[in-house]
Amino acid sequence: LRNRYGVNFRINDPPLVLGEVQFLWNGKKGDPGLDGKFKLGAWRHFGLFNDQRFDGTGISLANTASNGMPGLLRGDFGVYAVAEQKIYRVGGDDDRGIGVFARTSYSPSDRNLINYYADTGIEFIGLADGRPKDKFGIAAAYAHVSPRARALDLDFQRLLTPTWPARSFEGLVTAVYQYEMRAGWTLQPNFQFIVHPGGGATSPLSNLPGRALKNAEVFGLRTVLKF
Repeated sequence: LRNRYGVNFRINDPPLVLGEVQFLWNGKKGDPGLDGKFKLGAWRHFGLFNDQRFDGTGISLANTASNGMPGLLRGDFGVYAVAEQKIYRVGGDDDRGIGVFARTSYSPSDRNLINYYADTGIEFIGLADGRPKDKFGIAAAYAHVSPRARALDLDFQRLLTPTWPARSFEGLVTAVYQYEMRAGWTLQPNFQFIVHPGGGATSPLSNLPGRALKNAEVFGLRTVLKF
């Protein structure tokens, strides 16, 4: 009723400011060298964010004396970097070949569940002359649970039960293959193996407090039709 046309320009929210610089080499079509890029960026949010361990009075959220409401912290920020580099090219084709990438980011521990993240991977594009549009990629990712969030888990261990899991990290290994059935139609199966889902968080299906989630496998299939 308040937004009957589906357009709402919100101007009262705290601002989010982003900035990024990018360096390119051999990025033009026909350049003889192998192309690559490096990005460096940062963001700053001026809103309020929940403390990962304490309530507004400075008591651990695991403590029964706590009011259960996380303390509010003013502002948040993050920095990140991205690197991409082609390491092999098929003939003179700029699109076909082998490329690698790596990304990393950091945010403060007290107001973010994940304070450090990194991933890397390699992609093979059109290596076979008979399949110039096919793609195959392998990647791995690592998300580090912030020390403040982990400290809350240790509080639960001390105050509630020694079996409460202390979250540490979530890892991911994934593989994907994009197969061109015909022009405009691709089929893309993928597989993911997740280590410490939720960073080693407690399973909501367990009747026992503190039983961590098990490692997980995910199989997926995606198809795209363009016409």
